Amino acid sequence: MADIMTGAGFTRFVDALCDHSIRTSKLRQLAKDIAGCEPRCGNCYHWMKSGSCPRETRTPQGRRSGPNNHGYPCSKFEIEDHIAERKADLLRQVEALRKEAEGRS
Repeated sequence: MADIMTGAGFTRFVDALCDHSIRTSKLRQLAKDIAGCEPRCGNCYHWMKSGSCPRETRTPQGRRSGPNNHGYPCSKFEIEDHIAERKADLLRQVEALRKEAEGRS
């Protein structure tokens, strides 16, 4: 603890604290982004495609009406390719941040 009181020790301590804070912030944002890739109607290949979505209906005026973007997925749920790729990329970023953290410990 005495090393922290010296100029170089204090600088190392602050640098480590800042790195930890930045890494924690990035991990929280990645967790939010990953949650956005979870199964929901808006991430389905069939969502709001003409007649492809089983929950899509026609209004009395003849317009199509479908489930909410954040609705629960149905049995025909099929994740869109770009969502699956995005989730895989986000998980790789999380793993890289964790490895970086282990390397600094």
